[in-house]
Amino acid sequence: MLQVLIPVFSGEEKSEVSFDVWKFEVKCIIREGNYTDTILLQCIRGSLKGKARGLLLSLPDGATPTQIIEKLDGIYGNVFSSEALLQKFYMETQKQGQSVADYGMRLEDIAQKAVEKGQISSQAKNDMLRSKLWSGLRDPLLKNASRYKYDTVEKFDQLLKEIRSIELDLSNYASGSDNKIQHQPAVVEQSGMQEMIKSMKLLNTRMESFEGELKKLKESKPDDHTSSSNSQFRGQGRGNYRGSDRRGRFNNNRGWRGRGYTGNQQNQNYNSQTRGLNG
Repeated sequence: MLQVLIPVFSGEEKSEVSFDVWKFEVKCIIREGNYTDTILLQCIRGSLKGKARGLLLSLPDGATPTQIIEKLDGIYGNVFSSEALLQKFYMETQKQGQSVADYGMRLEDIAQKAVEKGQISSQAKNDMLRSKLWSGLRDPLLKNASRYKYDTVEKFDQLLKEIRSIELDLSNYASGSDNKIQHQPAVVEQSGMQEMIKSMKLLNTRMESFEGELKKLKESKPDDHTSSSNSQFRGQGRGNYRGSDRRGRFNNNRGWRGRGYTGNQQNQNYNSQTRGLNG
């Protein structure tokens, strides 16, 4: 039953747990002191697989649980300095698609490694985690909605829980809005078709009204009216033409031609008399 309490660690990327988790579990069992070293060694060897288990060959046969942990820690343990860990901690932000829970766990893992280095206290760790958790949130809406919680909640674990609750509420609200938006195009399309049908009916009504008025105009014998108007126009045209200056000038010219003809007769008589005298 004891073997179940220690998760399997293989030293590979696809290992069931990380080395830090495995080491934490083994240390807890050793600290509890409920089992002898013999039983602990059996459980530790049974929890190691692959490359991690191969490291046991470099240890003496009588290696203690503490010696095994130190050996593995030299290969898989944290080698960052406290300064590097703090820098990494403050540069950490919530990634795209990363939940608040995963982001908080990531921050706490880095902070815990800094604590193990002996550079920060537990109270300083709590304050660091609170501040970085809220300031590193990716969603501005979530950040604004959780600001009151950040100002009033002093414990990191409780603040993480409150922000996760707000995150869930915002996610549910966004899902409801998406469903409304997905149904909206069908409603808009149906409304557009109804408006088009109304417009076509109105156009048909106007066309029928226009055709009726046109039919009435044709039935009122527009040809007689047109002929009467044309006759009046022709009469006015002749009258105006006769009374115009052009007609007058023509008459004057005609009259002048008559007088001109008499003048020519006299000139011929005069010329005849002149030729007789000269002859």
